[in-house]
Amino acid sequence: MNEIQWGRPTEDLAISISVPEPVCRSGDAIVLSISLKNIGRAPVPIVVRSTWIDYATTVRYEDGTEVPKTEYALQMMEAAQEGRRLTRELMPEEVLTESLELSKAFEMTQPGTYAVVATRATYKRGKLDEYATVTSNELTFKVVPKDNDQ
Repeated sequence: MNEIQWGRPTEDLAISISVPEPVCRSGDAIVLSISLKNIGRAPVPIVVRSTWIDYATTVRYEDGTEVPKTEYALQMMEAAQEGRRLTRELMPEEVLTESLELSKAFEMTQPGTYAVVATRATYKRGKLDEYATVTSNELTFKVVPKDNDQ
């Protein structure tokens, strides 16, 4: 997983998601890295609050069924609504990277292949009252039982 995969650019922004290893053990921490890049030639205004609510992350089992969020994730999302709200400019070629512990956010104890996509709302160019959605690459990885060798 060395080459960075980006989702389709929207409003001069692109999102890349990755995990350190393509195979993870059940019960281990699975940390999702989320990178937002300005691929345009001008600064892009973004709202920064918390990774829990700045990105809508969807995880699906290999059969396409959505993996439920944990109670912990729901609490973090609710708490983040009351937290900081900062508007800043993401400069050309600048990358903002954040992380989210997927294994705390989603019920991922079942062995199998999972697919993840992250989206983020962004202002439409020149219109701070209209939004567009930036979508990441689709990431797949495997969870194996804790006692399996990778």
